[in-house]
Amino acid sequence: MTAVLVTWAFLVTGCSVPPSPPVTPPSQEVAEQTLRGIEVAVRDRRPDDFRARFAADDEALGRTADLWWANLTALDVTRFTLTAGPLDPAGAAEITIDWAVPGDSGIASHLARFSFRAGSDGAARVAAVAPAAAPAARPSWWADPLRLFRQGQATVVATGRVDQSRAGLWADQADRAADRVADALPASMRQGWTGVVVVELPADGAGYDRLLGGEPGSHSGYAAVAWAEGIADPRRERIAVRIVVNPDQPVHDPRALELLLTHEVTHLARYDAGSPAPLWLVEGFADHVAYAGSPELRAAAEQSLRDTIRSDGAPDRLPGDDTFRRGDLDRAYLLAWSACRLIARRYGDDVLNRFVVAAGAGQPVDRALRATAGIGLAEFRAEWVRDLTEPR
Repeated sequence: MTAVLVTWAFLVTGCSVPPSPPVTPPSQEVAEQTLRGIEVAVRDRRPDDFRARFAADDEALGRTADLWWANLTALDVTRFTLTAGPLDPAGAAEITIDWAVPGDSGIASHLARFSFRAGSDGAARVAAVAPAAAPAARPSWWADPLRLFRQGQATVVATGRVDQSRAGLWADQADRAADRVADALPASMRQGWTGVVVVELPADGAGYDRLLGGEPGSHSGYAAVAWAEGIADPRRERIAVRIVVNPDQPVHDPRALELLLTHEVTHLARYDAGSPAPLWLVEGFADHVAYAGSPELRAAAEQSLRDTIRSDGAPDRLPGDDTFRRGDLDRAYLLAWSACRLIARRYGDDVLNRFVVAAGAGQPVDRALRATAGIGLAEFRAEWVRDLTEPR
């Protein structure tokens, strides 16, 4: 695959070459008119109008514009807006890119930097583009050709050199996971979920890091994550949540892939990205939904839970949020699942569901548990520790 390089133009002077004339930056208003023109071209699917908003004398920029056009139209974006910050004296500005694809229940927002040049016709052209400085996340359509694989309610967005059969498998399993989660969760528990699942499948670990942002490798322990896309705070506004796959953690067992996707789709349906509930409840409940449809893997998880209690002892507290970001992730997930499993076993799935909804709505965990299960958090914690240490 030929890499698309986006380069900044520099003025080069020398004794044998006359200096280039200074580039005249446009006004803020004219630059914003150019951005409106790009938006309209994308909305109305007018490639010539789109390309005309970029400087014609920069071949690398032209290739980038062509790539963006191909990717954005392949994605069939349902929203694409560009909002400029103040232009600096050189005609550059920070740009907020808001975009969405079919099935998104929110907006993805990313930052970039555009430079503008005033033309002789009075209009402005985009003269250079650059992504936000690392470690900020980049949109999937920024630098690599995309291929889309659709199956029922699932769309897989593959970036770079991704094997077609692998992408097709993810699309098929994501579609099945959407059905399982829709069957498992009452409508009252689905937080604005459209029923559609968007999976982003990068070709390599570097692509995975670019999609998620942050320090390279900071999400390497996960096979996939339900990711709130972009810079917005998911607790303040509704943003797009997509499943991003880690190619460095391949899942070969179809049953494990089914379990993984059911877990992640539960996060999508619940809009857990904006949940104030503790992670032991968020992650434990997603595993509870996933294991319900996989008796063999549930039995294996129960054995793993017994093994970790035998080798490392019983915990004295429920897993804290930091435990899911560093440390023994397997143990943290097993303990979280065991707590949700206990609530369902002692008090019923309906009580667990109502507890999850109440805590997800911002009710303090102790109050939510008392209101739904009739037990306080400290009492439940002691009951949970006893249950973990009882012989089976």
